[in-house]
Amino acid sequence: MYVKRLLFAAALVVAGFAGLSPGAGAAPLQMHRAIYDLSLLKADSMSDIANVSGRMVVEWRGGPSCDGYTSLQRVVTDMRSEESLSRNDVRLSTWEALDGKSFRYERLTYFNGQRSEKVSGRVDSDPAADTAMIAIDGEPSVPLSGAVLFPAAANIALIEAAQAGEKIVAQKVFDGAEDNATLSSAFIGEPVQPGKEARRVKIVNAQAGKQLTGMKAWPVRVSYFEDGPGDSEPEFQMVFRLYPNGVVTRLELDYPDMSLAGHLVGLEYFPAGSC
Repeated sequence: MYVKRLLFAAALVVAGFAGLSPGAGAAPLQMHRAIYDLSLLKADSMSDIANVSGRMVVEWRGGPSCDGYTSLQRVVTDMRSEESLSRNDVRLSTWEALDGKSFRYERLTYFNGQRSEKVSGRVDSDPAADTAMIAIDGEPSVPLSGAVLFPAAANIALIEAAQAGEKIVAQKVFDGAEDNATLSSAFIGEPVQPGKEARRVKIVNAQAGKQLTGMKAWPVRVSYFEDGPGDSEPEFQMVFRLYPNGVVTRLELDYPDMSLAGHLVGLEYFPAGSC
């Protein structure tokens, strides 16, 4: 679950902001590639987790001038227990239609250098009828539990809510990190002045990177739940700072038995309309 939930975090970090039209006075929103170093913040004393380290790379391109949104994501983690060291490597490539009704994905998973999973899927969602169908590896389509939002549409809604001063955003999202939908509940705080991390990021496009130093950012906490009936504890939570141009910093990924920090160490901006 850890690597797939990390992949979901990667999807949320970068998806969607390329398509949002900023309001008056808002900073231009950037398609970009972001690199995060992952490290262990804490582990439950009852777990056998001794240390976790890794890297998460996310890239997003597309928008209204393209035929949709494409993303490439990769998460590599080394998890050390008292007795062993294991490496997980998960890669996800996706395409999302501009109208938010179609989504294609391919997910590859490697464990200690050996491929353990390859999944290709397509999801079609119809919000008007509250239905969605998923087809995996060429098999016949089967229904999901109602309509879903794909990453671009979900994140456009999140940043629009933040700009409008809304505090809570609830969504049902399908991102390709798993083969089912996930329920999310986001809590958006008051915007704060950017921290020092905005000036420490290694920016490939230095001129564009200066945008971060003058922007306020929203503190956001998102809780993720299984898509099913009844009350439940979140299976995963993510805390981050969200900038108006779509860049995310100060990642914290909270699982039931451990928490990871994601430090933004690299950022490259792409020209508008990069497909």
